[in-house]
Amino acid sequence: MIFALTNKGQLRWTTFNAPLDAKTLLAFLRRLVLGSNKKVFLIMDDLKVHDERLVQTWLTEHEDDIEAFPLPARRAPAG
Repeated sequence: MIFALTNKGQLRWTTFNAPLDAKTLLAFLRRLVLGSNKKVFLIMDDLKVHDERLVQTWLTEHEDDIEAFPLPARRAPAG
């Protein structure tokens, strides 16, 4: 499952049967942007698929519609 929560409390989500890949993420992002009448500001965790070239290229090409803010990478606990 992948989801996004709007600032008005609306939930946008989809489910899929395989590990999340760039193609699935892009399909979700396209629908997310299509369903919005304003620019989307998206906070993303440190999942590797978010950094794939295909995803980053698409985000750059659609910067008028969506801006992604990556969370810092998680560190392994000390000790």
